[in-house]
Amino acid sequence: MAIPTRYPDAVWRPPPGMYVGPVRQKTDLVIWHVDAGNANSLYGWWNQAGSGQNGSHFFVKTDGTVEQYAPIDRITWTSGNGSIRSVGIETQGYAAGEWTPDQRDALIKLTRWLCSTLGVPMVMAPNSKLTSRGIAWHRQGVPATQAQKAAKVSQTGGELWSSSVGKVCPGPDREKQIPHMVGEIANQSIKPNPDEDDMPDINDIFNTPVFNDPSNGKPVTLAQSLTNIHIMANRNYDETPARVWGFPLDHTLAKGPDGKPAKVAAGSLLRYEPAEHENTRVALTAAITMAVSGIPGVDQKGLEESISAVVQESLANSRIVFVPAPELEKASDNA
Repeated sequence: MAIPTRYPDAVWRPPPGMYVGPVRQKTDLVIWHVDAGNANSLYGWWNQAGSGQNGSHFFVKTDGTVEQYAPIDRITWTSGNGSIRSVGIETQGYAAGEWTPDQRDALIKLTRWLCSTLGVPMVMAPNSKLTSRGIAWHRQGVPATQAQKAAKVSQTGGELWSSSVGKVCPGPDREKQIPHMVGEIANQSIKPNPDEDDMPDINDIFNTPVFNDPSNGKPVTLAQSLTNIHIMANRNYDETPARVWGFPLDHTLAKGPDGKPAKVAAGSLLRYEPAEHENTRVALTAAITMAVSGIPGVDQKGLEESISAVVQESLANSRIVFVPAPELEKASDNA
């Protein structure tokens, strides 16, 4: 069955000079970008002579207006080698700064439609590897060093989505918004608690002492341990919290609009769950462990056990009070 190729809420503006390739064989990803020049439109930029294999499917302005430049089933060259399996969304703004509220809402609505239409999982993509699927952002496919560029591998261990070493697209401020946005995309029925204090503070857990340094007797926190591990593996620790909160969970409280079980981003679900609930510990442990998995030389079983103990103690000693969303109260009572 043919799929719709134009987003109903977009302004259709195909630039005649922009590269539009053949129909994609598959769609694994929706990749978010920022134009970094705060342009009001990319129509003219993509339309200029000599732009070569450059272009994007969409552009989301700061006021929430969406421009569409190409059918969603065709290839546009937005994300390097990842372009042949992704839809690219550019957004208006500079490298620094957050998406505006209107822009954020438009991006959530557009991405939810794309995922539903193209069968892309409504979860955060963990990296730029060929097996990765979900909602991603450009930096995941960027090389952090010249050595990675030469080896044609990104800082997350996958294919290159850019040849610009150290590029931070869509910017650190926007990356902090991504876990909550992906959670909203995946869970229309789960309304965020307006009191952010009801959400477990991942930093409190990361700052819990895990062991004492044998050289000086001083406590070493989980964050410090993970930082050292990530430095050894040439990965960014700063990415870990975002990956934790965006981790897709199977959970007794995770229900879709139809009442059936559904995967839910950790950051969307855990704020509603009683702190003493065993699944909180299991889910959060799995999420953190997944965020640092696959690192050579690390005892994964031992790491998981250590994280589990830290999470359990941290939640037990916290003053967090979880308030189920109304539509989840029944599920919470039965959990």
